[in-house]
Amino acid sequence: MNRPILLLFTILFLLAEPLFAQDLSVFNCIGKNKSEIIKAFGQPAHIDNSIPSMVCIFYKNPNMVFVLDETGIYQADIVKKYSSEKELRKDLSRCIEKSIAAGFRSDTLSAGSITLRGPGVTAEVVILSNNNTYKLKIEAKRHE
Repeated sequence: MNRPILLLFTILFLLAEPLFAQDLSVFNCIGKNKSEIIKAFGQPAHIDNSIPSMVCIFYKNPNMVFVLDETGIYQADIVKKYSSEKELRKDLSRCIEKSIAAGFRSDTLSAGSITLRGPGVTAEVVILSNNNTYKLKIEAKRHE
């Protein structure tokens, strides 16, 4: 392979990586404003502004929902599908490592349910599996 083509593939890989490496750490989004979310995740699939105290921002692949009021995001959810349990566990491990580094502590409720508690945020992590289909669901909420 000649150099220009190799260079082009390298540049495309580096530019495309953020699109494929969606961060599961939605708990980091609590308190941020709408523009910060759009900057981090790109243009959403839909924004519902019909109720000012409950603006919802929707993304697909993975499915993410951010709910915010005038003070910022107070709830963030993500559901991501996986083709294998190994892939799911790898993403989950990275998410928990990031949360612990951010000052969260983990309470393992069962093999498929974990609660992460941090400064002003509680996140429920649930692993769902059915007939070789694997999903990871994270629901983070602001608390006082």
